[in-house]
Amino acid sequence: MSTHPSEFLLKSLRVIPSAEEEETPAVLHIQDGKVLGIYPAHRSIEGIPIIDVGNSVVMPGIVDTHAHIN
Repeated sequence: MSTHPSEFLLKSLRVIPSAEEEETPAVLHIQDGKVLGIYPAHRSIEGIPIIDVGNSVVMPGIVDTHAHIN
């Protein structure tokens, strides 16, 4: 059984919302593995835990297509 909450806010100083947007501090609202919203870094929602990943880069919506084919 997972100990991770099914709903949480993921906070990072380095969020790249899409390939067309610049890196920015932000909070992602995650529920059941899906991004419900991307908000300014100061945002919080009462009762929802915040996971602060600091300076780690978060890239929702950007798929890493790097693959090795043997």
